Amino acid sequence: LSTVYGTASSSGVCNVSGTGLAAGITVLAPNGFEVSSSATGPFTNTVTVGGAGTVTNASVYYRLTASAIPGNYTGNLNVTSLGAVPGSVTIPSSTVTQKNISITGLSANNKQFDGTNVATLSGTALLTGVLTSDTANVQLSGTPVATFSTASVGINIPVTVNGYSLTGSAAAYYILDALTLSANIDPAPLQNQTI
Repeated sequence: LSTVYGTASSSGVCNVSGTGLAAGITVLAPNGFEVSSSATGPFTNTVTVGGAGTVTNASVYYRLTASAIPGNYTGNLNVTSLGAVPGSVTIPSSTVTQKNISITGLSANNKQFDGTNVATLSGTALLTGVLTSDTANVQLSGTPVATFSTASVGINIPVTVNGYSLTGSAAAYYILDALTLSANIDPAPLQNQTI
């Protein structure tokens, strides 16, 4: 299984069975996973299927939780029933990757030709895409450096913005997308011209 931080993965499925049971079969998910008796949920950390007597090939669905932080996950579904010998089902190795987020709120300023590719910015940088639960734990830091892709006169010239980074206790859960804007370099006015 694999997913992006903040989004539950698609589900896998296994079947559990038992005979002579005094109660249903309870399945407990390991860290980072959740289980359900239905492919459509609801998913929780534990689910009970069947009842006393015989349970035959009862489906148990498992998936990575939306709150699982980026990393690799392995583990077993612990399978128990009252008075029965416990069992387990191994979950395949699974991965949660970092979530991409972006910077909004900035624009690049047009300028007159001055022979350099230095650009300036206007606006206030804001982060877009951070999970609501992480907004207090992810901040944008650094000093932006904006650069035209060329020093020549032109329209809608790409402007790359570097210098920003993420800080905070949840910063490692995210990847900051590259920021590219655009602006014009206008011809410089003619000066001290005589005819």
